[in-house]
Amino acid sequence: MKREFKSAWEASAKKEVVAFANSEGGALLIGVDDDGNACGLDDPDTTLVQVTNALRDGIRPDLAMFFRTDIVERNGMPVIVVEVSRGTDRPYYLSDKGLKPSGVYVRKGSSSVPACEAEIREMLKESSDGSFDQARSIEQDLTFDEAQRAFDEAGVAWGELPMRTLGIVANDGLYTNLGWLLSDQCTAGIKAAVFEGSTKAVFRTRREFSGSLFKQFREIAEFIDLYNGKASIVRGDFRREDTRDYEPEVIREALLNMMIHRDYSFTDPALISMFDDHMELLNLGGLPKGLTKEDMMMGVSVQRNPRLAQVFYRLGFVEAYGTGVPKIMGFYEGAFVSPRFEVSDNVFKVVLPSQNSEAAKGISASRSHRTDALSYEERALELARHGEGFTRADLQKATGVSQSTAGSIVREMKEKGLLRSVGLGRSTRYVLA
Repeated sequence: MKREFKSAWEASAKKEVVAFANSEGGALLIGVDDDGNACGLDDPDTTLVQVTNALRDGIRPDLAMFFRTDIVERNGMPVIVVEVSRGTDRPYYLSDKGLKPSGVYVRKGSSSVPACEAEIREMLKESSDGSFDQARSIEQDLTFDEAQRAFDEAGVAWGELPMRTLGIVANDGLYTNLGWLLSDQCTAGIKAAVFEGSTKAVFRTRREFSGSLFKQFREIAEFIDLYNGKASIVRGDFRREDTRDYEPEVIREALLNMMIHRDYSFTDPALISMFDDHMELLNLGGLPKGLTKEDMMMGVSVQRNPRLAQVFYRLGFVEAYGTGVPKIMGFYEGAFVSPRFEVSDNVFKVVLPSQNSEAAKGISASRSHRTDALSYEERALELARHGEGFTRADLQKATGVSQSTAGSIVREMKEKGLLRSVGLGRSTRYVLA
Protein backbone atom coordinates (compact mmCIF):
# COMPACT_ATOMS: atom_id res chain seq x y z
CA MET A 1 0.00 0.00 0.00
CA LYS A 2 1.32 3.42 -0.96
CA ARG A 3 1.85 5.83 1.93
CA GLU A 4 2.10 9.56 2.41
CA PHE A 5 3.45 11.18 5.59
CA LYS A 6 2.40 14.45 7.25
CA SER A 7 3.87 15.71 10.53
CA ALA A 8 0.63 17.60 11.26
CA TRP A 9 -2.80 17.91 9.70
CA GLU A 10 -3.16 20.59 7.05
CA ALA A 11 -5.98 21.19 4.57
CA SER A 12 -3.67 20.64 1.60
CA ALA A 13 -3.41 16.98 2.61
CA LYS A 14 -6.89 16.42 1.18
CA LYS A 15 -5.33 16.18 -2.27
CA GLU A 16 -3.42 13.07 -1.12
CA VAL A 17 -6.68 11.37 -0.19
CA VAL A 18 -8.24 12.41 -3.51
CA ALA A 19 -5.26 10.98 -5.37
CA PHE A 20 -5.47 7.66 -3.50
CA ALA A 21 -9.22 7.39 -4.19
CA ASN A 22 -8.69 8.10 -7.89
CA SER A 23 -5.84 5.60 -8.17
CA GLU A 24 -5.24 2.32 -6.34
CA GLY A 25 -5.77 3.46 -2.78
CA GLY A 26 -3.20 4.17 -0.08
CA ALA A 27 -2.68 5.44 3.44
CA LEU A 28 -2.10 8.92 4.85
CA LEU A 29 -0.19 8.93 8.16
CA ILE A 30 -0.52 12.12 10.21
CA GLY A 31 2.05 12.60 12.95
CA VAL A 32 4.93 11.15 10.93
CA ASP A 33 7.71 13.23 9.39
CA ASP A 34 8.98 13.03 5.81
CA ASP A 35 11.55 10.41 6.77
CA GLY A 36 8.87 8.09 8.17
CA ASN A 37 9.69 8.75 11.82
CA ALA A 38 6.81 9.23 14.25
CA CYS A 39 6.66 12.71 15.76
CA GLY A 40 3.21 12.34 17.33
CA LEU A 41 0.27 14.73 17.75
CA ASP A 42 -0.51 17.02 20.69
CA ASP A 43 -4.28 16.41 20.60
CA PRO A 44 -4.97 13.37 18.40
CA ASP A 45 -8.69 13.16 19.25
CA THR A 46 -9.39 16.74 18.14
CA THR A 47 -7.23 16.29 15.06
CA LEU A 48 -9.12 13.11 14.16
CA VAL A 49 -12.42 15.02 14.18
CA GLN A 50 -10.87 17.76 12.01
CA VAL A 51 -9.57 15.22 9.51
CA THR A 52 -12.84 13.30 9.28
CA ASN A 53 -14.93 16.46 8.82
CA ALA A 54 -12.49 17.91 6.28
CA LEU A 55 -12.58 14.78 4.14
CA ARG A 56 -16.38 14.49 4.28
CA ASP A 57 -16.99 18.17 3.52
CA GLY A 58 -14.08 18.88 1.21
CA ILE A 59 -14.19 15.98 -1.25
CA ARG A 60 -16.82 15.16 -3.84
CA PRO A 61 -18.48 12.77 -4.59
CA ASP A 62 -19.02 11.48 -1.05
CA LEU A 63 -15.98 9.39 -0.14
CA ALA A 64 -17.19 8.24 3.30
CA MET A 65 -17.53 4.59 2.26
CA PHE A 66 -13.99 4.45 0.92
CA PHE A 67 -11.87 5.78 3.77
CA ARG A 68 -11.53 5.04 7.46
CA THR A 69 -9.57 6.79 10.18
CA ASP A 70 -7.95 5.46 13.32
CA ILE A 71 -5.49 6.51 16.03
CA VAL A 72 -2.57 4.13 16.50
CA GLU A 73 0.66 4.22 18.45
CA ARG A 74 3.97 4.31 16.64
CA ASN A 75 7.12 4.29 18.74
CA GLY A 76 4.93 5.26 21.68
CA MET A 77 3.49 8.29 19.91
CA PRO A 78 -0.10 8.85 18.67
CA VAL A 79 -0.46 8.76 14.90
CA ILE A 80 -3.63 9.11 12.81
CA VAL A 81 -3.93 6.65 9.93
CA VAL A 82 -6.32 7.42 7.06
CA GLU A 83 -6.75 4.30 4.92
CA VAL A 84 -8.21 5.06 1.49
CA SER A 85 -9.57 2.54 -1.01
CA ARG A 86 -9.98 3.10 -4.74
CA GLY A 87 -13.43 4.69 -5.15
CA THR A 88 -16.16 3.49 -7.49
CA ASP A 89 -17.46 6.94 -8.41
CA ARG A 90 -14.32 8.48 -9.84
CA PRO A 91 -13.10 11.10 -10.43
CA TYR A 92 -13.06 12.43 -6.88
CA TYR A 93 -12.14 16.08 -6.52
CA LEU A 94 -11.66 18.92 -4.04
CA SER A 95 -15.07 20.52 -3.62
CA ASP A 96 -13.67 24.07 -3.56
CA LYS A 97 -11.77 23.51 -6.83
CA GLY A 98 -14.32 21.57 -8.86
CA LEU A 99 -14.13 18.88 -11.49
CA LYS A 100 -11.02 20.18 -13.25
CA PRO A 101 -7.27 19.53 -13.11
CA SER A 102 -6.75 21.86 -10.14
CA GLY A 103 -9.25 19.80 -8.14
CA VAL A 104 -8.64 16.25 -9.39
CA TYR A 105 -5.48 14.42 -8.32
CA VAL A 106 -4.00 11.02 -9.17
CA ARG A 107 -0.93 9.12 -8.03
CA LYS A 108 2.08 9.10 -10.33
CA GLY A 109 4.87 7.12 -8.72
CA SER A 110 5.31 8.47 -5.19
CA SER A 111 3.62 11.81 -5.89
CA SER A 112 0.08 13.16 -6.08
CA VAL A 113 -0.31 15.25 -9.23
CA PRO A 114 -3.20 17.03 -10.99
CA ALA A 115 -5.00 14.85 -13.51
CA CYS A 116 -5.10 16.09 -17.09
CA GLU A 117 -8.48 16.60 -18.78
CA ALA A 118 -8.08 13.40 -20.79
CA GLU A 119 -7.60 11.41 -17.57
CA ILE A 120 -10.63 13.08 -16.00
CA ARG A 121 -12.79 12.25 -19.02
CA GLU A 122 -11.59 8.65 -18.97
CA MET A 123 -12.49 8.30 -15.29
CA LEU A 124 -15.91 9.82 -15.95
CA LYS A 125 -16.45 7.35 -18.76
CA GLU A 126 -15.33 4.35 -16.68
CA SER A 127 -17.43 5.23 -13.64
CA SER A 128 -20.58 5.94 -15.65
CA ASP A 129 -22.95 2.98 -15.73
CA GLY A 130 -25.01 4.57 -18.48
CA SER A 131 -24.67 6.71 -21.57
CA PHE A 132 -22.49 9.75 -22.23
CA ASP A 133 -25.31 12.16 -21.51
CA GLN A 134 -25.83 10.71 -18.01
CA ALA A 135 -22.19 10.98 -16.90
CA ARG A 136 -21.01 13.96 -14.86
CA SER A 137 -19.63 16.80 -16.95
CA ILE A 138 -16.06 17.96 -16.59
CA GLU A 139 -17.44 21.48 -17.13
CA GLN A 140 -19.46 22.77 -14.16
CA ASP A 141 -19.48 26.55 -14.69
CA LEU A 142 -22.56 26.52 -16.92
CA THR A 143 -25.42 28.86 -17.84
CA PHE A 144 -28.69 27.99 -19.55
CA ASP A 145 -30.14 31.08 -21.24
CA GLU A 146 -30.81 29.28 -24.53
CA ALA A 147 -32.23 26.21 -22.80
CA GLN A 148 -34.62 28.27 -20.70
CA ARG A 149 -35.75 30.07 -23.83
CA ALA A 150 -36.43 26.74 -25.58
CA PHE A 151 -38.34 25.38 -22.58
CA ASP A 152 -40.38 28.57 -22.28
CA GLU A 153 -41.29 28.52 -25.97
CA ALA A 154 -42.42 24.90 -25.64
CA GLY A 155 -44.43 25.64 -22.50
CA VAL A 156 -42.37 23.18 -20.44
CA ALA A 157 -41.40 24.03 -16.87
CA TRP A 158 -37.78 25.00 -16.23
CA GLY A 159 -36.05 25.11 -12.86
CA GLU A 160 -34.13 23.08 -10.32
CA LEU A 161 -36.66 20.24 -10.04
CA PRO A 162 -37.18 19.71 -13.81
CA MET A 163 -33.41 19.87 -14.32
CA ARG A 164 -32.96 17.01 -11.85
CA THR A 165 -35.91 15.04 -13.24
CA LEU A 166 -34.61 15.28 -16.81
CA GLY A 167 -31.04 14.41 -15.81
CA ILE A 168 -29.49 17.81 -16.46
CA VAL A 169 -28.34 17.79 -12.84
CA ALA A 170 -27.26 14.53 -11.17
CA ASN A 171 -28.25 13.38 -7.69
CA ASP A 172 -25.02 14.78 -6.26
CA GLY A 173 -25.88 18.25 -7.56
CA LEU A 174 -23.34 18.23 -10.39
CA TYR A 175 -24.21 18.96 -13.99
CA THR A 176 -24.23 15.96 -16.29
CA ASN A 177 -23.01 15.91 -19.87
CA LEU A 178 -26.64 16.46 -20.85
CA GLY A 179 -26.47 19.70 -18.92
CA TRP A 180 -23.28 20.62 -20.77
CA LEU A 181 -24.85 19.84 -24.17
CA LEU A 182 -27.81 22.10 -23.43
CA SER A 183 -25.72 24.83 -21.80
CA ASP A 184 -24.53 28.05 -23.42
CA GLN A 185 -20.94 26.82 -22.94
CA CYS A 186 -21.28 23.65 -25.06
CA THR A 187 -18.30 23.27 -27.41
CA ALA A 188 -19.54 20.15 -29.22
CA GLY A 189 -19.89 22.09 -32.43
CA ILE A 190 -20.86 21.55 -36.04
CA LYS A 191 -19.05 22.89 -39.10
CA ALA A 192 -21.05 23.66 -42.24
CA ALA A 193 -19.63 24.41 -45.68
CA VAL A 194 -21.08 25.14 -49.12
CA PHE A 195 -19.32 24.04 -52.31
CA GLU A 196 -19.85 24.74 -55.99
CA GLY A 197 -20.64 21.71 -58.13
CA SER A 198 -20.68 18.15 -56.85
CA THR A 199 -17.24 18.00 -55.22
CA LYS A 200 -15.19 19.94 -52.68
CA ALA A 201 -12.95 21.39 -55.38
CA VAL A 202 -14.54 24.87 -55.36
CA PHE A 203 -15.33 26.34 -51.95
CA ARG A 204 -18.05 28.98 -51.53
CA THR A 205 -18.59 29.67 -47.85
CA ARG A 206 -18.50 28.07 -44.42
CA ARG A 207 -19.57 28.63 -40.83
CA GLU A 208 -18.95 27.04 -37.43
CA PHE A 209 -21.65 26.60 -34.78
CA SER A 210 -21.30 26.09 -31.03
CA GLY A 211 -23.23 26.75 -27.84
CA SER A 212 -26.42 25.11 -26.61
CA LEU A 213 -27.76 22.42 -28.93
CA PHE A 214 -30.99 24.42 -29.08
CA LYS A 215 -29.07 27.43 -30.42
CA GLN A 216 -27.09 25.27 -32.83
CA PHE A 217 -30.25 23.67 -34.19
CA ARG A 218 -31.86 27.06 -34.83
CA GLU A 219 -28.81 28.68 -36.40
CA ILE A 220 -27.86 25.68 -38.55
CA ALA A 221 -31.42 25.40 -39.87
CA GLU A 222 -31.28 29.08 -40.84
CA PHE A 223 -27.88 28.64 -42.50
CA ILE A 224 -29.04 25.64 -44.53
CA ASP A 225 -32.19 27.53 -45.51
CA LEU A 226 -30.01 30.30 -46.91
CA TYR A 227 -28.34 27.89 -49.31
CA ASN A 228 -31.36 25.68 -49.90
CA GLY A 229 -31.85 26.71 -53.51
CA LYS A 230 -35.18 27.15 -55.23
CA ALA A 231 -35.80 26.14 -58.83
CA SER A 232 -38.65 27.53 -60.91
CA ILE A 233 -39.80 25.20 -63.65
CA VAL A 234 -42.28 26.28 -66.33
CA ARG A 235 -44.67 23.44 -67.09
CA GLY A 236 -46.36 22.69 -70.40
CA ASP A 237 -49.39 24.75 -69.39
CA PHE A 238 -47.08 27.72 -68.74
CA ARG A 239 -47.56 27.52 -64.99
CA ARG A 240 -44.44 28.14 -62.96
CA GLU A 241 -43.70 25.71 -60.14
CA ASP A 242 -41.19 26.56 -57.40
CA THR A 243 -39.38 23.71 -55.67
CA ARG A 244 -36.77 23.86 -52.91
CA ASP A 245 -33.71 21.64 -53.23
CA TYR A 246 -34.58 20.06 -49.87
CA GLU A 247 -37.92 20.04 -48.12
CA PRO A 248 -37.63 21.87 -44.78
CA GLU A 249 -39.05 18.78 -43.04
CA VAL A 250 -36.25 16.63 -44.48
CA ILE A 251 -33.61 19.05 -43.21
CA ARG A 252 -35.27 19.16 -39.81
CA GLU A 253 -35.38 15.37 -39.45
CA ALA A 254 -31.82 14.87 -40.69
CA LEU A 255 -30.46 17.59 -38.42
CA LEU A 256 -32.31 16.31 -35.34
CA ASN A 257 -31.13 12.77 -36.09
CA MET A 258 -27.56 14.08 -36.36
CA MET A 259 -27.67 15.94 -33.05
CA ILE A 260 -29.58 13.41 -30.93
CA HIS A 261 -27.64 10.31 -32.01
CA ARG A 262 -24.17 11.86 -32.22
CA ASP A 263 -21.35 10.22 -30.26
CA TYR A 264 -20.25 13.21 -28.19
CA SER A 265 -17.28 11.36 -26.72
CA PHE A 266 -15.56 12.31 -30.00
CA THR A 267 -14.30 15.87 -29.61
CA ASP A 268 -14.09 16.69 -33.33
CA PRO A 269 -17.05 18.59 -34.81
CA ALA A 270 -19.79 17.05 -36.91
CA LEU A 271 -19.75 18.16 -40.56
CA ILE A 272 -22.42 19.39 -42.97
CA SER A 273 -21.45 19.83 -46.62
CA MET A 274 -23.79 21.32 -49.23
CA PHE A 275 -23.26 20.81 -52.96
CA ASP A 276 -25.27 21.77 -56.03
CA ASP A 277 -26.90 18.35 -56.26
CA HIS A 278 -26.72 16.88 -52.75
CA MET A 279 -26.03 17.50 -49.07
CA GLU A 280 -23.98 15.40 -46.64
CA LEU A 281 -24.33 15.22 -42.85
CA LEU A 282 -21.44 13.39 -41.20
CA ASN A 283 -21.21 12.26 -37.58
CA LEU A 284 -18.27 10.57 -35.90
CA GLY A 285 -18.99 7.44 -33.89
CA GLY A 286 -20.82 5.09 -36.23
CA LEU A 287 -24.02 3.38 -35.08
CA PRO A 288 -24.77 2.60 -31.41
CA LYS A 289 -23.56 -0.80 -30.25
CA GLY A 290 -26.00 -3.55 -31.14
CA LEU A 291 -27.70 -1.64 -33.97
CA THR A 292 -27.15 -2.61 -37.61
CA LYS A 293 -27.83 -0.53 -40.69
CA GLU A 294 -30.69 -2.88 -41.59
CA ASP A 295 -32.21 -2.39 -38.12
CA MET A 296 -31.99 1.37 -38.54
CA MET A 297 -33.67 1.35 -41.95
CA MET A 298 -36.58 -0.59 -40.44
CA GLY A 299 -37.08 2.06 -37.76
CA VAL A 300 -35.40 0.22 -34.88
CA SER A 301 -33.98 2.76 -32.44
CA VAL A 302 -31.16 2.30 -29.92
CA GLN A 303 -30.70 5.53 -28.01
CA ARG A 304 -27.07 6.57 -27.70
CA ASN A 305 -28.15 9.62 -25.69
CA PRO A 306 -31.49 8.63 -24.12
CA ARG A 307 -31.73 11.64 -21.83
CA LEU A 308 -31.03 14.03 -24.69
CA ALA A 309 -33.64 12.28 -26.83
CA GLN A 310 -36.14 12.58 -23.99
CA VAL A 311 -35.58 16.34 -23.72
CA PHE A 312 -36.10 16.87 -27.45
CA TYR A 313 -39.21 14.70 -27.25
CA ARG A 314 -40.60 16.62 -24.26
CA LEU A 315 -40.11 19.91 -26.08
CA GLY A 316 -41.84 18.67 -29.24
CA PHE A 317 -38.82 18.56 -31.53
CA VAL A 318 -39.46 14.88 -32.27
CA GLU A 319 -42.79 13.06 -32.37
CA ALA A 320 -41.64 9.55 -31.49
CA TYR A 321 -38.46 7.51 -31.17
CA GLY A 322 -37.15 5.65 -34.20
CA THR A 323 -39.13 7.58 -36.82
CA GLY A 324 -36.39 9.83 -38.22
CA VAL A 325 -34.92 7.57 -40.91
CA PRO A 326 -38.29 6.21 -42.17
CA LYS A 327 -39.60 9.80 -42.38
CA ILE A 328 -36.56 10.93 -44.36
CA MET A 329 -37.02 8.03 -46.77
CA GLY A 330 -40.72 8.81 -47.06
CA PHE A 331 -40.06 12.34 -48.29
CA TYR A 332 -38.26 10.87 -51.32
CA GLU A 333 -40.91 8.29 -52.17
CA GLY A 334 -41.52 8.27 -55.92
CA ALA A 335 -38.29 10.14 -56.70
CA PHE A 336 -35.65 8.72 -59.03
CA VAL A 337 -33.02 8.92 -56.29
CA SER A 338 -33.10 8.18 -52.57
CA PRO A 339 -31.10 9.24 -49.52
CA ARG A 340 -28.02 7.16 -48.75
CA PHE A 341 -26.87 6.09 -45.32
CA GLU A 342 -23.18 5.21 -45.17
CA VAL A 343 -21.90 3.49 -42.03
CA SER A 344 -18.48 2.44 -40.74
CA ASP A 345 -17.17 1.70 -37.26
CA ASN A 346 -16.46 5.36 -36.57
CA VAL A 347 -18.51 7.32 -39.12
CA PHE A 348 -22.19 7.73 -39.92
CA LYS A 349 -23.06 9.79 -43.00
CA VAL A 350 -26.42 10.78 -44.48
CA VAL A 351 -26.46 11.86 -48.13
CA LEU A 352 -29.56 13.78 -49.21
CA PRO A 353 -30.00 14.27 -52.98
CA SER A 354 -31.35 17.61 -54.15
CA GLN A 355 -34.94 17.38 -55.37
CA ASN A 356 -33.98 19.76 -58.17
CA SER A 357 -31.06 17.75 -59.50
CA GLU A 358 -31.54 16.20 -62.91
CA ALA A 359 -31.01 12.77 -61.41
CA ALA A 360 -33.81 13.37 -58.91
CA LYS A 361 -36.20 14.49 -61.65
CA GLY A 362 -35.22 11.73 -64.02
CA ILE A 363 -35.14 14.36 -66.78
CA SER A 364 -32.94 17.12 -68.10
CA ALA A 365 -35.11 19.86 -66.67
CA SER A 366 -34.62 23.40 -67.93
CA ARG A 367 -35.05 26.01 -65.24
CA SER A 368 -36.23 29.53 -65.72
CA HIS A 369 -34.14 30.59 -62.72
CA ARG A 370 -32.60 29.32 -59.51
CA THR A 371 -32.18 31.26 -56.30
CA ASP A 372 -30.12 30.67 -53.19
CA ALA A 373 -28.12 32.68 -50.68
CA LEU A 374 -25.77 34.17 -53.28
CA SER A 375 -28.62 35.65 -55.34
CA TYR A 376 -30.15 36.96 -52.11
CA GLU A 377 -26.84 38.64 -51.36
CA GLU A 378 -26.81 40.20 -54.82
CA ARG A 379 -30.29 41.62 -54.23
CA ALA A 380 -29.21 42.95 -50.84
CA LEU A 381 -26.20 44.67 -52.40
CA GLU A 382 -28.49 46.30 -54.97
CA LEU A 383 -30.67 47.66 -52.17
CA ALA A 384 -27.62 48.92 -50.29
CA ARG A 385 -26.29 50.81 -53.31
CA HIS A 386 -29.35 53.03 -53.49
CA GLY A 387 -30.44 55.71 -51.05
CA GLU A 388 -29.68 55.24 -47.37
CA GLY A 389 -29.48 51.47 -47.34
CA PHE A 390 -32.27 49.07 -46.43
CA THR A 391 -34.04 47.53 -43.45
CA ARG A 392 -34.64 43.86 -42.77
CA ALA A 393 -38.27 44.37 -43.82
CA ASP A 394 -37.08 45.84 -47.14
CA LEU A 395 -35.02 42.71 -47.79
CA GLN A 396 -37.96 40.46 -46.89
CA LYS A 397 -40.15 42.30 -49.38
CA ALA A 398 -37.52 42.22 -52.12
CA THR A 399 -36.67 38.52 -51.80
CA GLY A 400 -39.78 36.94 -50.32
CA VAL A 401 -37.84 35.29 -47.50
CA SER A 402 -38.94 35.04 -43.86
CA GLN A 403 -37.89 37.47 -41.13
CA SER A 404 -35.40 35.00 -39.61
CA THR A 405 -33.87 34.20 -43.02
CA ALA A 406 -33.53 37.91 -43.82
CA GLY A 407 -31.74 38.31 -40.50
CA SER A 408 -29.40 35.44 -41.35
CA ILE A 409 -28.62 36.97 -44.76
CA VAL A 410 -27.57 40.34 -43.35
CA ARG A 411 -25.65 38.68 -40.50
CA GLU A 412 -23.69 36.55 -42.99
CA MET A 413 -22.98 39.60 -45.15
CA LYS A 414 -21.79 41.61 -42.15
CA GLU A 415 -19.43 38.78 -41.17
CA LYS A 416 -18.06 38.79 -44.74
CA GLY A 417 -17.46 42.54 -44.54
CA LEU A 418 -20.01 43.36 -47.25
CA LEU A 419 -22.45 45.33 -45.09
CA ARG A 420 -22.48 47.35 -41.89
CA SER A 421 -25.44 48.33 -39.75
CA VAL A 422 -26.55 51.84 -38.84
CA GLY A 423 -28.98 52.51 -36.00
CA LEU A 424 -30.63 50.20 -33.51
CA GLY A 425 -33.72 48.02 -33.22
CA ARG A 426 -36.32 47.97 -35.98
CA SER A 427 -34.93 51.18 -37.46
CA THR A 428 -31.58 49.49 -38.17
CA ARG A 429 -30.50 50.03 -41.75
CA TYR A 430 -27.82 48.17 -43.66
CA VAL A 431 -25.37 49.99 -45.91
CA LEU A 432 -22.28 49.03 -47.88
CA ALA A 433 -19.27 48.44 -45.66
